[in-house]
Amino acid sequence: MYFFLVVGVCFAIGHHFFYSSLDGEIVDDQLRMLRWGTALAFACKASLTAAVLSAFDQQVWATVRTRFLTVVALDSMFAATENPLDMLNLELLTKAKLAVAMALFGWCAPAIVIITANTLLVAPPSFMHQDRMCRGVRSLNFDLEEAYTWPLGASQERSGLRPLNLATWNDTNRDLAKTIGYYNGPDEQLVSLGQASTVLRRPVTYANSTLETCERGWNCTVRVEMKGPGYNCTELGSGVGSEARNLSQQSGEISPPFNFTEVLLPVGNESYHGFVFEGEYSAPQMEEIDEEGRPTTRWPKNFAAIRTEPVVWIGYVKTAKGIERPLDPRKADKDGDALIPTLMACEYYETQYMLEYQYVDGSQSIKVVKRTPLSPVVNTTVRRGVRDDETIDPTTATPQENYVLFGNTTQYKKTAAYHALGYVFRSVLRGTVEMPTVNAKSPALFTKVTSNGDYFPAENLQEVVPSLFEDMLFSLLSNQQWAAVVWAADMKKQVLFNEDSGEYPCRRSQPVSRYQYRAITLWAVYGVSVLLASLGVAAGTIALRHNGGLRRDSRFSSILAATRGHGLNRVEWGGPLFDRGQVNHSVRGFKMGYGTAKRDEAERLIGHQVPFTFGFEGEIEQKGNRHGN
Repeated sequence: MYFFLVVGVCFAIGHHFFYSSLDGEIVDDQLRMLRWGTALAFACKASLTAAVLSAFDQQVWATVRTRFLTVVALDSMFAATENPLDMLNLELLTKAKLAVAMALFGWCAPAIVIITANTLLVAPPSFMHQDRMCRGVRSLNFDLEEAYTWPLGASQERSGLRPLNLATWNDTNRDLAKTIGYYNGPDEQLVSLGQASTVLRRPVTYANSTLETCERGWNCTVRVEMKGPGYNCTELGSGVGSEARNLSQQSGEISPPFNFTEVLLPVGNESYHGFVFEGEYSAPQMEEIDEEGRPTTRWPKNFAAIRTEPVVWIGYVKTAKGIERPLDPRKADKDGDALIPTLMACEYYETQYMLEYQYVDGSQSIKVVKRTPLSPVVNTTVRRGVRDDETIDPTTATPQENYVLFGNTTQYKKTAAYHALGYVFRSVLRGTVEMPTVNAKSPALFTKVTSNGDYFPAENLQEVVPSLFEDMLFSLLSNQQWAAVVWAADMKKQVLFNEDSGEYPCRRSQPVSRYQYRAITLWAVYGVSVLLASLGVAAGTIALRHNGGLRRDSRFSSILAATRGHGLNRVEWGGPLFDRGQVNHSVRGFKMGYGTAKRDEAERLIGHQVPFTFGFEGEIEQKGNRHGN
């Protein structure tokens, strides 16, 4: 019993260390780990039970040596570990309490396996983050627009691949050695891309972008910094009867081109008014131009110059505080207190972006973390009512020295690309939306500029307008043929010409489940079990002393040797003696015990030796009468 007690404690400690090694680890092959844990718990239970049942045998013999019990009680005591109902014998409960307690431990021991099975749990999923290097991360570098001779195009000699430009170009001479390209308008592919992004209300992404950058089963986050064009919006007036202030630009001031309080609800009938083409580049630039766009006479000083970037003037209505959306267009225009006419102006700046690419569940999204306006794309202010008579272009801006001339090819190409993007974007914002009929004369109605619920402008339009442009801008990343699309790891390497993307810092994450070990519960179970088993072994040790220091068992041979007394033959046992089942009912009430036979009985058995045997009360002598209470 001592050996099994020690082995049981060792299995309990081993179970603890096994689960401790799994605590906080990612769940992997959970079923196998639980099986190992159950095996250790079962081994501990079996060992502790074996220790207690071994002590139970000693206690049984100590009890029958000191107590006379009826045959029924003796039957129940010897069978208590085989049939739990035998422990309900009242005589046994009063005269053999320790034996019953030990047998009860054996029957309750399976709870050790059951309860400890619930000590290794799986915690709710959490994200595991790893800082790694990822491949296939794209960015934009508009400085590369300067490297190409448009409209001749450019191709890599080795591959023959030809990049796309954001703009379409005319040239000035049929002689390719003398010609100079000048801006004509946005490329049709850019127009299509812009329309797609505005309808989707998010940037267009390319197929397999997630798998190129992020391994299957992982989510990835990448931070990228780049320069590009962007809009910076300022509110200039709000409220019925209010007067809008002028827009202060770096190059001067300009007044609003329309009275927003008169055209917008509740005084007017418009919920949205976009005025976006004041100062727009004119194509063609001269009357003396052939069918292919080449000047047939000397071109004027400001020919093909990008003179300004039109300010985006937007008048829109906001809802008053406490007014719930969506609004009923048929009722909103009649409630003068519900709507607030507002005017804002958006300027075109070169902008420093901090982006966050998120690759989640196989899809990519692009989030602008920070945008910092750097300088106006064209640092001029439109002068109304003043015309440059040398060209067809009616735009005049100040200061003229800030015009971007097509002779300055490096700056001109980049500015032309920016202008093409701006033109496509502004085309979406042009026009008006009239209420209550929702008479839309503007493509903006079908973008995130307006609410899906009531067709009124979005409440946070000052943030939505730059975001709408950025959706278009970052959609360029979806097509590697654009000249500005580069690898983020090396901003000079265009994706079109370089298959090796290099590696770029990223953070990847994965929802994982981890093991959670409830050590307190496990040790509470094992602590109680080991304590009870130790008490059982201690009781068995005391019983062993009462048995003369000799280990006893309840095997067949031991029982047979202890039932050789002749006094047992004077009773009509019936039952097994005649192969008829259990003993006679009349015998079951006789009291029996284990002890030394009286002298006359002993002489009949073995001469002068005094044997120990089972016998009836009065025929044998027992030592002591207190043990087992």
